[in-house]
Amino acid sequence: MTHPLNLTPREFEVVNILCAVGSNKLIARQLGISVYTVSTMIHRACQKAGVNDRVTLALKWDRMMREPQ
Repeated sequence: MTHPLNLTPREFEVVNILCAVGSNKLIARQLGISVYTVSTMIHRACQKAGVNDRVTLALKWDRMMREPQ
């Protein structure tokens, strides 16, 4: 399965949760991974999306998920 922005399956999962929860600590707790790992995945997703911060990433992600396929 190809994910939007060529995210890895785990990055995809992290960004989805980011849009709902927002906090690295809560994302990490929900996925059972470290906060550092969450931060790294969000940073990589931002790079792939061509944005500079998590808020812009979440907004772009939300628009992408609402677009008809």
